[in-house]
Amino acid sequence: MLLQQPAQAPGGIISFLPLVLILGIFYLIVFLPARLLGGRMALDAEAANRAIDNKVARPLGLTREEAARGMLAILDNNMMGALRIVSVERGHDPRDFTLVPFGGAGPLHGCALADLLGIKRVLVPPAPGVLCADGLLAADLKADFSRTLPRTGKVDIDVARRIYAELSDQADDWLAGEKVAPADRKLTRIALMRYHGQGGEVSVGWVDDAKGVEAAFGAAHESLYGFKLDSPIELVTLRIEATGRMPAPLRPILRAGAGAKPEGRHTVHFASGTIEVPLFDRATFGAGDRLEGPAIVTQLDATTLVALGWSGEVQPSGAILLTRS
Repeated sequence: MLLQQPAQAPGGIISFLPLVLILGIFYLIVFLPARLLGGRMALDAEAANRAIDNKVARPLGLTREEAARGMLAILDNNMMGALRIVSVERGHDPRDFTLVPFGGAGPLHGCALADLLGIKRVLVPPAPGVLCADGLLAADLKADFSRTLPRTGKVDIDVARRIYAELSDQADDWLAGEKVAPADRKLTRIALMRYHGQGGEVSVGWVDDAKGVEAAFGAAHESLYGFKLDSPIELVTLRIEATGRMPAPLRPILRAGAGAKPEGRHTVHFASGTIEVPLFDRATFGAGDRLEGPAIVTQLDATTLVALGWSGEVQPSGAILLTRS
């Protein structure tokens, strides 16, 4: 799995609506959402046209469609920059990962962002618009208990053991209060360390040995920054990460599909020209159903664009795996 685009807040979705209405689908094209939110939200296309014409197109001497495409291109490149921060700038090649777009507008940008980064696989979750809430309900319980040393200095194993024992008692009390069975509890010891004179710390797994934990810090520092220093190492903070394992939620498995069938077509304005794009209702998909881009997939909480040159296959989990042809 990999890089996840931040979920779009409702305000963020509304700010895209002028582009959505003009281009026909949210990204290079935008599906006119007579069915936005399952058909519950009616949009004013003329108001969107006026907004783009008056604020962008006429001042720049562009057509309405050119202005909207330009705005979307800027948005895509800004989001690509955010993805580079959590991939390239941390030493990871994004081409080795699968992009997981989520939020109400995320799947509209998935293929475009993947193209910009050279990623060949995009996985659209079953309910992208509520993925954060879904994850919150399914996630294990977790809390941190930490103590910063009054004076930083060399690792003192005896002092560290005493502090960890106290933190462990606090963590166990919290887990008991959350009614987590002892067998489902996990306590992880973390140390925040730094070289003398540094302003920030590096977290490492605790090793109950002074030389061992200093070696772990050196390895972590080299992995993050590409070098180690011949300087005194200081122990700054001790932390317990308390985890209460929750039972995995039941996930529905889709029945085998009979083939994806479009429910209509929609005119879309690509940079290369205007074409008719098939529209699919995601609720009708079954496992194994396939679709070729360009196509638009609608559902209550999100809209997905399968771009030109991409194809999609519905997984038994309900997720759609998009791959570059």
